[in-house]
Amino acid sequence: MTTVKIITSDRELYDMLALWLSDEGIDVTDAHTADLSILDTETASSATSKLTLTIGGENSELPRPFSRLAFTDAIRTKFSDRKIRFRVDAARRRIYHNRNYVALTEKEYAVFRLLYDSIGSTVSR
Repeated sequence: MTTVKIITSDRELYDMLALWLSDEGIDVTDAHTADLSILDTETASSATSKLTLTIGGENSELPRPFSRLAFTDAIRTKFSDRKIRFRVDAARRRIYHNRNYVALTEKEYAVFRLLYDSIGSTVSR
């Protein structure tokens, strides 16, 4: 599951972004290990404000005000640019991503393997 950490002092902004992310199937977390960080740079003394989106040490900025469409497009772009790396341990039927893994049952692993081996084609039920 994709996770995002939102850093802002504006509770209304936090709630709005959390709702939009939830609609996209993305979880909001307070953990330091989130896939993406969103930093709100608006302060009372700043003439301009923006959201800074950070993933894997790479930043992009979204100037305020922004629409829901602009925000979700920026999020999708950040995640589509990211290469997801994982490792499969066939003997243990585990899928590893970074230091985390998911242990699969025999049936789950068979379905995963079928789908993985059929990337780019349709698989019937």
